[in-house]
Amino acid sequence: MSIYEDRNQSLLRQSQVVVNDTIQYKLDKVADIYINGLYHVTVFRRFNSVYEYIVECANGNRYLQKNGTLRTSLKSSLCLSEKEATQLYSVYAFSYKHNDIIDVSIVELADRSWSQVTKQYGAVCVNLSGIVLDTPRYDAYPQYDDVQSRIYATGDTGAYPQDDDVPIDSPKNTVYYRNVSCYCHMNDDEEEEEEEEEEEEEEDEDEDDEDEDTSKYFLLRSGRRVPKIQMS
Repeated sequence: MSIYEDRNQSLLRQSQVVVNDTIQYKLDKVADIYINGLYHVTVFRRFNSVYEYIVECANGNRYLQKNGTLRTSLKSSLCLSEKEATQLYSVYAFSYKHNDIIDVSIVELADRSWSQVTKQYGAVCVNLSGIVLDTPRYDAYPQYDDVQSRIYATGDTGAYPQDDDVPIDSPKNTVYYRNVSCYCHMNDDEEEEEEEEEEEEEEDEDEDDEDEDTSKYFLLRSGRRVPKIQMS
């Protein structure tokens, strides 16, 4: 399965609703957003969660958000500063509903909420300016199953935790052993010490067995044992 098929399947799963005991898929496109002529964000609306807006960035990261303005939504998903967010303004906008250009000198779409955009224009294509961002990477799509699992695991709708976010003092190379009524753990050094002690105990037992055997047998060089004749 290609990354695009994987993306589409993931969007379907996120938009799944059950209507009259029948599984349906309801996902509406709300906006394509460009900044200085470069594509950065696509916004979808779903109907199965209070986090009804899916903001998908150019690198494939997704953010689940409630209804808000374009400005606040982009601030969160693109990690903009307060100053950068306030500097955003519309250069060009196109209405899907009217199939016509929106006069951005009258309407500032950056201050409109997503619900207002869908109600008035159906969906929009917007080019914003006012800030300078790095050129987005279009070939860096993540594995969506991993991303979605992190969303549900953490409940975080903003930046996802990284795999290497572990406490500095967390134990390394820890092995867990399960007993009947408790769990105990030891590190690799302790495990090696126990193995050495067990080996020493086994060697001592073997020596004791050999001492006992020599009282009843003659031990030849070949390793063969010859029983001693007991004189009565």
